[in-house]
Amino acid sequence: MKISPLKALIWAALSSLTPLASYTNVPNGHNHIILTRGDGRNPETIIQDGGFLTREPKLRYDDAYSLDNHVEDWFLFVEKGTLSQYDTRYVSASTSYAAAKNFVDQMEDGYVYMIQPTPNAFDGNKSLTRQDTQGQEYSFLEGIAWSQLKAYKKVSDAN
Repeated sequence: MKISPLKALIWAALSSLTPLASYTNVPNGHNHIILTRGDGRNPETIIQDGGFLTREPKLRYDDAYSLDNHVEDWFLFVEKGTLSQYDTRYVSASTSYAAAKNFVDQMEDGYVYMIQPTPNAFDGNKSLTRQDTQGQEYSFLEGIAWSQLKAYKKVSDAN
């Protein structure tokens, strides 16, 4: 998969920033955080894809860069049964292992991946005016690179 010049520029700019997401305060007092993501694809497929990357954007669809669109519109597309038309430039992960595992439990097979946040990770609760009641979602602009994944477990092994 060829990386677009815009995506390369965004990654380069974000890589030069201080990794604020990795120093987020968490309830148990640790100064670091590992995020989780549930997915039905096996690690070999994720490696081949280069990580959890976003789809190519539709032409002239600026809302794909909106965090509100990423969080709110997903539910609207699910309700309408048109999820294949949903477009976002973000990929989600959670501070909750249970949330990632529950997502995979809805599939026949899957994995929970442990992810190291980087500067392209935004805390949804701190970034939006509307507060998520669970406060567990991080959104990664342009996706999660394979190098950010630190571990994974097959859900049947992850109990």
